[in-house]
Amino acid sequence: GTGTLAILAGGTFNKTAAGLVNPNVNLNNAGTVNIDAGTFSILGTSNIGSGAFLSSGRYLVDSGAALNFSSPITTLTADIEIDGTGSVPQLSGLLTNRGRIGLTGGADVTLPVTTPTARTYTQEGILDLSPGSVFTVNGNARFAGVSQPVIRAELASATDFGRVVISGSLDLNSPDSTSRFDPDLVNSYNPAVGTRHDVIVASGGILNAFDSFQGGATPSNNSLLLTRPTANIVAVDVGAGAPPPAPQILSQAFEFQTREAIVFTFNQDVSAFLGRKDYQLLNLTTGVTLPQSAGILTYNQTSNQAVLTLTNQIPDGSYRLTVNAGDIANSAGIPASGAPIILNFFVLKGDANRDRTVNFDDLLIIAQNYGLTGQTFSQGNFNYSTDGLIGFDDLLLLAQRYGNSVLLGTSTGTASQRSRVAPDVLN
Repeated sequence: GTGTLAILAGGTFNKTAAGLVNPNVNLNNAGTVNIDAGTFSILGTSNIGSGAFLSSGRYLVDSGAALNFSSPITTLTADIEIDGTGSVPQLSGLLTNRGRIGLTGGADVTLPVTTPTARTYTQEGILDLSPGSVFTVNGNARFAGVSQPVIRAELASATDFGRVVISGSLDLNSPDSTSRFDPDLVNSYNPAVGTRHDVIVASGGILNAFDSFQGGATPSNNSLLLTRPTANIVAVDVGAGAPPPAPQILSQAFEFQTREAIVFTFNQDVSAFLGRKDYQLLNLTTGVTLPQSAGILTYNQTSNQAVLTLTNQIPDGSYRLTVNAGDIANSAGIPASGAPIILNFFVLKGDANRDRTVNFDDLLIIAQNYGLTGQTFSQGNFNYSTDGLIGFDDLLLLAQRYGNSVLLGTSTGTASQRSRVAPDVLN
């Protein structure tokens, strides 16, 4: 027929008989479409704006059934739940999930490589994975949006759990939202201490971290822990007994001798929840907050050191780094408490003696070390060359700044700031 099939909020459209149904009508779904058997194809327009945007309603596709739309779905804000061998072929074109994708009964969804460039899938909504279900992205993936990106994975055994597999990289940094990871034990599963479930695997590596974790306890009162066993895996481990206490920071400093880097040392592993967006870096000289792209954040799980490397990435000036205590959490998702960590430091190329002014004293230092290798910043290696050679490039950096100072709290471009280590505020 023709016209519009409208399903209002709270309403349900059921296709229960086997066979093919191809209503050549427009679909406005604000309720529920339930495909119990056969294939239901919407050949007219639907609430897919411009043939790409599935905007509202709920779609339940039972095992063995199929739901087809006239165009690939690239953006989803609706709720699609697929059971077993059920299928929604047009999901293969998905680029952004702002709604919910639920995979039950071991259902799988694969997002194939797109041409001419590889796919970047963006997770802004909810991804629910039952045991045995696999959500595969051939390409890269990232978290974003202004809501709360969520991955929920059900764990039924050490080998039977929901998984996310990504052929490229995964960036968990969601600048304007709070991401969450929820593992759920099902079917009376009581995992042993030390059991590891590799829920998310990204062959190209995983950057940044989830913001929160809803782990909890096992039936034997052990702890579910979110861990990063390698650079390309997010796993759910089982730790013995109660969750560990809130983490503490042991030390913090700005390093300048062989690199420009901010180093924090913690008393336990916080890598699963520490991301670049947790670091707010303010240029006190200009009053501008640096973008999250400034610096490279790494974490050493052996030493429990987080390093934000800024070498040659930020201009001369006075800086203040702030990290809210609640943004730091251990593998059980327990955040630290207390006042924010505040670390003040300054950058001034050519200031060998770190008195916040480039002058004859600094020129004398570089002259005494000119031509030598294996030297540090205080000996004139202002460009942080890997061989530590003091040469013309270092002399030029000094000459360009000769007479300049960095003064605390000004906005003139010649501000100065004493480099100091913040007190331990997370005890």
